[in-house]
Amino acid sequence: CSPQARCISLPALSRAAARREAAFTVEEDKETIRILSRTFEIRCAKYPFRVSFCRRSGEPLLRERPQGGIGWERPAQYAYFTLSESDHFYGLGMRAIDLDRRGWAFDTYNRHGAGDEVHSTMGINIPFVCTSSGYGIYFDNTYTGRFDFGEESPDYWFYQTDGGQMVY
Repeated sequence: CSPQARCISLPALSRAAARREAAFTVEEDKETIRILSRTFEIRCAKYPFRVSFCRRSGEPLLRERPQGGIGWERPAQYAYFTLSESDHFYGLGMRAIDLDRRGWAFDTYNRHGAGDEVHSTMGINIPFVCTSSGYGIYFDNTYTGRFDFGEESPDYWFYQTDGGQMVY
C-alpha cells in the first residue's frame, strides 16, 4: 500500500477454508458404503458399483441408473443418471434454446465462429448444470462432450465425452 492509499488487510480465504473441519461420518457394511453429513449422504453400492446422492431424509437427489451409471467404451466415457418427471435442468452456458434444457441433447465445446459460419453449439459452454431438485453438477472436463436431458429416453439423462477424465 502507498502512504496515500487506504488499505484493507483481508484474511487468506484458502487458509480460512482449510481450517474448517469436515463434519461427516462413514458407515460401511457388506453391501454399501455411506458417507453422511449434516444435510446429505452419498450411498455407494458395492456390487454392482452404483453411486447416489440423497438428502438426509432419504429423498434422492441424483442417482446412477440401475442399468449402469459411470463407465466407458473407448474412447467414450459416460455418466448416466435417472430422470424423474419433476426434473428440470438449467445452465451449461449460452444456447439459443429454452432456458429449461429438459428434452434437449447437444454437444458442448467452445469454438469461435467467424462470419456466417454456423455451429451446433454457441460460443460459451460451461459443463455445469443446476436442477430443480436443488443440486448442481459440474463435469470437470475440457474435451468435447455431449449432454442429453431426456431426448434419447425419458428414463435417464447423461453426459458423455471422448477424452479427459470423468470427474464431477
